[in-house]
Amino acid sequence: MKKVFLFVALLGFIAMFISCAAVNEKTLKESGAKLLNQQDLIEFFKVERVGSVKNKQGRSAEVYYFPDGTHTLKWPGGGDEGKYRLENGQFCSKWRDIRGGKEKCFRLYRIE
Repeated sequence: MKKVFLFVALLGFIAMFISCAAVNEKTLKESGAKLLNQQDLIEFFKVERVGSVKNKQGRSAEVYYFPDGTHTLKWPGGGDEGKYRLENGQFCSKWRDIRGGKEKCFRLYRIE
């Protein structure tokens, strides 16, 4: 159950970043959230991960992260695919279409 919650929490942040929402790191730290380091990220993404995300408009999508560094996003009538990498304690993602194909890196936190 704890692993599922961690995954959902991480995906929540990933989904917010995909939809261009900003999260104040000070607020995260004050809430007791733990910043994930490089080793935490490597451990987390070494197995296939699947989750649901929702954007600000309320549209849902399924996101799939694979250990080979690829990811896929599927929503009714469409989707996107791309690559991610873990660099200097950050999760960096690049989609074919989302954000115009530009890579963006984020720090991820665990919320309990």
